[in-house]
Amino acid sequence: MRAPKLAPILRDLPYQTRLKELRLPTLAHRRLRWGKIQTFKLVKGLDDCPDEIFLLLQNSSEEDTP
Repeated sequence: MRAPKLAPILRDLPYQTRLKELRLPTLAHRRLRWGKIQTFKLVKGLDDCPDEIFLLLQNSSEEDTP
């Protein structure tokens, strides 16, 4: 996100401080929110998801288990 660096006063401050001053969410928070929205859309049938994606996720989780 480049918007926090556009304010000259905040340019030299650390990322977390810039976000706090501008009252913006962190990247981790935005990604979590996006995931929740996508899950809602899939459950409600508002978005299409190929069946293969679930097979890929299942296979990758099986590979991780000992």
